[in-house]
Amino acid sequence: MCITAYTYDPFEYIIGDKLSHNNTEAQSAIRQAYSRLSTMYCMLSDYYSTNNCEFQLKPLNLETLALKWMDPSYEIREAAQALLKNELKRIGPNGRAQLIKTWEPHLSSFLKDFDDLNQTNAQATQIAQSTISLASTPDQAQAPTRTTSPHHELAHLPPTSNRMRRKQFVAVIILSLIGAEFGQDVSSNKNQAPYRTIPQGFSLEDHSILKRISNALSNLVSNKALQYDITRRAAIDLMGRGFTIWEPFIQPTYVLLSLLELSADAELYLPRLSINLPLTSIADLCKIARNSLSIIANSKPKTFILTIAKEIKRINSTSSQSAQVNNMSFSSALTRGKPEILKIIERLSDNQSQDVYELLSDVIEIVLFCLDPNLIRSNGFEETFPALFKFPMLRYCKETKRIICGCHNGRLVVYEYKASKWNFQSYPAHNGQPIVAVAVSSDSKYVASYSAHDNSLIFWQSSGGNIFNIGSNTIKQIKTCNAAPTELSVPYTKLAYLFWQNRTLNLIYHDNRKFSYQI
Repeated sequence: MCITAYTYDPFEYIIGDKLSHNNTEAQSAIRQAYSRLSTMYCMLSDYYSTNNCEFQLKPLNLETLALKWMDPSYEIREAAQALLKNELKRIGPNGRAQLIKTWEPHLSSFLKDFDDLNQTNAQATQIAQSTISLASTPDQAQAPTRTTSPHHELAHLPPTSNRMRRKQFVAVIILSLIGAEFGQDVSSNKNQAPYRTIPQGFSLEDHSILKRISNALSNLVSNKALQYDITRRAAIDLMGRGFTIWEPFIQPTYVLLSLLELSADAELYLPRLSINLPLTSIADLCKIARNSLSIIANSKPKTFILTIAKEIKRINSTSSQSAQVNNMSFSSALTRGKPEILKIIERLSDNQSQDVYELLSDVIEIVLFCLDPNLIRSNGFEETFPALFKFPMLRYCKETKRIICGCHNGRLVVYEYKASKWNFQSYPAHNGQPIVAVAVSSDSKYVASYSAHDNSLIFWQSSGGNIFNIGSNTIKQIKTCNAAPTELSVPYTKLAYLFWQNRTLNLIYHDNRKFSYQI
């Protein structure tokens, strides 16, 4: 096989603005060239590295690829991203170390400029608020002056744009990508692929650069003043790609709620039909935010669930006016993001069922916050949100309109909608071992819960004759039975299933063994 090594860089022709960007045919040629070059380069790079050939591919211009990371054309964007990631892998640990040394000073200058901008905005806001508060009439109050972001000119990145801003943008892209692809998750000691040699400043022992990049990305994501600036869009994209790496150094609440608020606007700005045309900047921002939020939820489902559940509990428990003002932005993000939250919970129930089960009570509180309680009471919880009812430890009683849940911590939780809010009671059981199946009798007087860890089956009843008489708090255990042991190698959601036939309870294991018990 004969390979000709070209002495010129094809990117000089493709990206060098030698073709008119106003020409449709020229734009199509650029997109096709990027796609073909990306495919060819990645294929040849893998082939020659695998077969230890002496043929050397010419190094690509990483700065040019980084500048195209958020290109309006998705074909060029995807090709540039694939090429940049492949090139970072190809140059090896020594090459990445040299890149870090080269671009780290530009990251430092970016962080300094960003801090100065935040201080200026804070002072301007404080002065404006003082002016408004001192004004005797509304006509005398003046709106706060808006400070223009020094990074706003990066929105198009023309060849004549400020050189320093371009360098800072490239530094954020390259160093963040090195951290996301080759950095070490300092919150765990999981094994990593052999080629992922940890660069200096991105490891468990030395995470100085990793921490600074995490803070930079977090500030860019949550800073609404930047609006749909290209630097913010790139930060949102990279936050999703490396969230497991950044998480120990950031506050997930601000990041997740910022992404959720942007994702809520996706339906407004994204086209209904899938058309192969560049998106507007704000539509592109919403699409990137939705994708990053989905990646974060899939990679760290417990972080997503616990963060959203914590904010919902905090908002529901807020009573003072001052606290309500502080929670206003979070409440708005959660309220507007309800449809997006439900979509993510539905996907997690299918793909991350074990994590959802371990936090099932938190998941239920999230879903109840997002759904209309009147819709649940009229149609039933199972019909309104069927995704959760693949879990045999969750049941809904249509007669009493209550929800009963067996939790991973061995507690039985009963939910009831009363006084315009959902109330719940929690009862300890099974020696704190996970409950894997629950069933409610047809007359709603009895409930059975089963734990495969202590092989126990518990029957419950209330003194008032109704298991869901929450207000009286008289629920009690009336009977405990020893169940046959079963293997725990099967996922908890498939270990066992309970169902009633009149006053007889049937327990079916995953291997189709069946046992019956009388109340």
